[in-house]
Amino acid sequence: MQVAYAGKANSGCISRKVGAVVTDNEYEILSLGWNQQPREQLPCLYRDVCELHALYDPDGYSDYENADEGKDSFQKAVEPLAEEYNREDCTLKACGRGACYCFKDLYNKIKKEKNQVHTRALHAEETAFLNLSGDDKSRAKGGYLFTTSSPCVLCAKKARYLNISKIYYVDPYPDISYDHVLCAGPRASRPEFVLFTGAIGTAYTRLFTPLLAIKDERELWIGHKIGETESGKKPQKEENRQDGKESDEESAGEHT
Repeated sequence: MQVAYAGKANSGCISRKVGAVVTDNEYEILSLGWNQQPREQLPCLYRDVCELHALYDPDGYSDYENADEGKDSFQKAVEPLAEEYNREDCTLKACGRGACYCFKDLYNKIKKEKNQVHTRALHAEETAFLNLSGDDKSRAKGGYLFTTSSPCVLCAKKARYLNISKIYYVDPYPDISYDHVLCAGPRASRPEFVLFTGAIGTAYTRLFTPLLAIKDERELWIGHKIGETESGKKPQKEENRQDGKESDEESAGEHT
């Protein structure tokens, strides 16, 4: 689990970083994975909603994201976010935070659903399974999966397919993967689901682990969710003028 924890620091996800390790039944490590995007695609941490809205780098974003047709287009959903970041009084811009965004959140908002399938990144367990070599796949049968977050339905099904016999996890995932996927079929063949209780040294990985998910930190800085401001809300400077207050900058200008 220590290796899985170290691995998740490589993830560019702004919501939940996850690491996973597959071992044989003698705890020899066969593969390591973390949630990451396919090759030649930027992690969400380095993507920029303002860049996307300006169509500055068409190759850096998918054709779906670049499409600007219909009221439900991704560009229509991106527009309020870009406007939020381009405001002069944007707190995130003032503190040097980038304009990254979560594709899954915006897509679910467009489709009015809540689905974990439409992430850009492969899940950590999925990546670890894909990283198994030909010989290691046979050694993984009856082996163990260590993951910092319990697997979702899709990854649980892959674990069953590989005949993983034991799954160690730290954070429980709100899903039906355990009751519906892992607890199905003959009881003798069902994998053991184990909450990890061992010690994990975090002094090193804490250097690269934010206290909050990047997405949550950004919302904390600006005081509300990106793109969900009240319609017609006036900038802070205008509100101050209405209250009979003047900014320090304006007062200084008058005295000059």
